[in-house]
Amino acid sequence: MANDILWTISIIAQTDEQHDWEYSTLVDDINNNRHEKLRYVIFRYDQDNRNITFWEANTKQELQPQIKNVLAEFFAGEILSVPSDYHMLITWGHGAGLGFFHYDRSAGTKTRNNSLFGITDDKEKDDYKKNKRKINIKNVHHSILLSNLSTKFGSKNRDEFRKTNSFHPDNIKEFNFSTDILLAEDFADILEETFGNPNLTKNGTEKVNVFIANNCWMNMFEVGWALREHVDVYAAPQTVVPFAGFNYHKLFKSLPTIDYSGTKAPTAPWVIARNITDNFLLKYTDTDIDEKYFKKTYGKYKNFGDQFSQEKADSDVRQMAISVNHLECYNEINNLINELCRHLIRKLNTQDRYFLQRIDTARSYCGDFTQEGVSFIDFTNFFCELIKGFQTNEADELKELYRKFFFLKENAQLSILNPGELFRFMPTDFYSQSPQMFSIFFPSRTARSDTTKQFLYLYFD
Repeated sequence: MANDILWTISIIAQTDEQHDWEYSTLVDDINNNRHEKLRYVIFRYDQDNRNITFWEANTKQELQPQIKNVLAEFFAGEILSVPSDYHMLITWGHGAGLGFFHYDRSAGTKTRNNSLFGITDDKEKDDYKKNKRKINIKNVHHSILLSNLSTKFGSKNRDEFRKTNSFHPDNIKEFNFSTDILLAEDFADILEETFGNPNLTKNGTEKVNVFIANNCWMNMFEVGWALREHVDVYAAPQTVVPFAGFNYHKLFKSLPTIDYSGTKAPTAPWVIARNITDNFLLKYTDTDIDEKYFKKTYGKYKNFGDQFSQEKADSDVRQMAISVNHLECYNEINNLINELCRHLIRKLNTQDRYFLQRIDTARSYCGDFTQEGVSFIDFTNFFCELIKGFQTNEADELKELYRKFFFLKENAQLSILNPGELFRFMPTDFYSQSPQMFSIFFPSRTARSDTTKQFLYLYFD
């Protein structure tokens, strides 16, 4: 029965003074949805004070963990030590598209707080700073390349690669928030060491059933590919997203009622996915919240939507895109992307200028979700623009590949919330950039942005 299911909801929250009010609403959503079959365990990293605490909502027990092995310790010692039928993991904080929790206090805007700007430390010498940033760029870029391989990057090769980068931790599983970003592949390694560990779970086969990334730009194919072996359902934005994020009240309230048993089990991911996307905007517009409670707790505001509209007046939640995808399909999608790449490489070898111009044109029609030249674009839109650039008979092979992709996409995508026209500042007769499923990292060969120049300088210099 549905009410016999125990969910463990693990929340990794990166907080700071600026976003404490949003974190407090997350805590309220937990406290207002206590249930005997919902276990909430929270990992909180206070960015301002560099302090880490674990606490369990049901018992209010708080632990002071050791900094070393902190994420592995959280999963092994606090999450997997208690039996659970299903796991929901929520990451809450900054995002960089290619990794979680990036934070640079010197960055002027959230858009600029991304992985391409590296590490800065005023106490370090200029040469050391430059080399440290360069290594960070190389690691991010290397991770992108690795995530597109059809086979998992071996630990031996990874170790060999890491040995050349003395500014990174010797053991990537010991990520301790002193590094500037947790790359998706490194996060996957931590899940492998915990959820995939036969000493911690039954035959090492336990998975995160639902992973919600409440971090900017994190719905990238590279991320889903890295996590696919340890995560079933992945929900994340292709765009920016507020720290307040998803409608956790509606989600937590629904979990005890979702039937994962018998013949209804296959439909459960769809139910959860629809809950995530259908209720996102309601969090910011619904006025049915108990105003007496909210006013007592938050003072002058009528409800959360009222507070958000005043605190974050420059944020338009209607311009945010969220997709919920089934990662079991990503192996096949990866094979298709490789097939597309091989097709284009063959054509470039024989008709290099003709095809290269059409690839450049298709890429130029795709808006960058960061709007800062970081080059996160929607894969589906790029594929469609590429096909449109050819005469009918020239695009036959591309159309056949797209037909295969279309049906894979239908199986993989459980639910989506997307604005009808995201890049409104672009001419509509050239651009139709409603996000479709996931982004890819695809720098434009013809780009002239400062970010691209900085990337090339740091990577090649």
